[in-house]
Amino acid sequence: MNEILKHSIMKKQLLIICLLSFSVLGFSQGIEFEHGTWKEVLAKAQKLNKPIFLDVYTTWCGPCKMMNTEIFPLKEVGKVYNANFICYKVNAEEGSGIQIAKKFKVSAYPTYLYLKPEGTLLFRAIGSMNAKMFIVQSETALAEITDNKSIDSWNKEYINKKKDPTFLLAYINKLSKQDMPIDTVFDKYLQLLSEKERCTPAVAKMYEDWFIKKRRSTLVTSIGYINIKEHTDEFEKLFENKDYANTFLINGITKSLAEAGRTKNEQLFQEVIFNYDSLPKKITGLFKDQLYMTYFRLTGEMGKYMPYAIRYANEHLMSITKEEIVQMNNANLQTYEDQIKSGDIDTTKNDAAKMASIRTVFKNLEQDRISFSLNQIAWNVFLGVSDTTSLKIALQWSGRALEYSPEISTYHDTYANLLYKLGKKEQAITKEKEALRYADKNKREEYTYFEKTLQDMIAGKKTWEKQ
Repeated sequence: MNEILKHSIMKKQLLIICLLSFSVLGFSQGIEFEHGTWKEVLAKAQKLNKPIFLDVYTTWCGPCKMMNTEIFPLKEVGKVYNANFICYKVNAEEGSGIQIAKKFKVSAYPTYLYLKPEGTLLFRAIGSMNAKMFIVQSETALAEITDNKSIDSWNKEYINKKKDPTFLLAYINKLSKQDMPIDTVFDKYLQLLSEKERCTPAVAKMYEDWFIKKRRSTLVTSIGYINIKEHTDEFEKLFENKDYANTFLINGITKSLAEAGRTKNEQLFQEVIFNYDSLPKKITGLFKDQLYMTYFRLTGEMGKYMPYAIRYANEHLMSITKEEIVQMNNANLQTYEDQIKSGDIDTTKNDAAKMASIRTVFKNLEQDRISFSLNQIAWNVFLGVSDTTSLKIALQWSGRALEYSPEISTYHDTYANLLYKLGKKEQAITKEKEALRYADKNKREEYTYFEKTLQDMIAGKKTWEKQ
């Protein structure tokens, strides 16, 4: 089972975001999506000489669901999008959506592709957003239609204009609109500036618009990262939100960690650790053990993964008492209530039932977080480790996850697979049936996976070799 499917339980965490932004919508005339084939959509766009708005989503994506229920149905959004685009949506994991996602290198969801009538890319964007930002985004895409200079032309011109700051700024802006990497070009631009010039309101605005507001950063070894790191105090004063500086630094660590793991670059990983150690621990949101766990999981070195997993799981997850969890949940709920009182959270569009649902989420937030983390670690051990001792330890973590969240089908599946790998076939089969009992039959991919796993267990096949 792939990682994305396995951790569909992230819907628990994503639900919080959805609930907080939920509003009760009456009848509205929102975006009118085409229902034909992709080929038919292209033909219609060319016939009408009209650009295409393409929403690339997945069924398990929380922000996708939020946009579909909260933003797309709005009358003001429909007015703009229906007038200016042929609108279509595809599931990136089904039918033509698979090839479309591959063609446009879609790796995050939701991804919005704004295309010329013939199907070439104008502009792309990622993630959930409010109606105003979504409409502004469409205006940016439409403005690109008048730009007849292709990205290939920009790329070729860059070869000879790496020392032209005016060109570099225009090129970065173009790349950013296309949602393409700008790190290298941004570093080239910063190289042309003096150290003093790198800490100006104009440069701070670049960081905000091109990185921070898009939830991005650069590698910890880049000039762009080092510039913020060495002048954090100055940028906290220059940014419209002083937390932007730390956000950029933390995002740089997570980006670099992923890159180090993907390329098995130990030197870059050591840079990640060095930069992590230099940050105030209260702002990182991560334990150092988690960095090591992520790196060794990505590099496939599960023998090295286990010591860090054991320490992190046992000291930071398993050791938390039920009383402490209640206290943390109460604190989370109180913070939410305080934000309502202060006006930071607008609840005027939520009815009493929805408010009660939100409060229920906060009342269970900590055990949900802990159970998700324990299940994830246990699953990683199941996939990558074979020694009995490690599997038994992971079984304890999986059991605790189920104790906190007994209704989650994927947690039962993890526990069943660990039992099976430990040679406890009958117990594993019983537990996998529990996974099926809790599974949503409407989610055919997940339900079919559990059915296949159960069949493999009965047949005596190695379930960990087909993941």
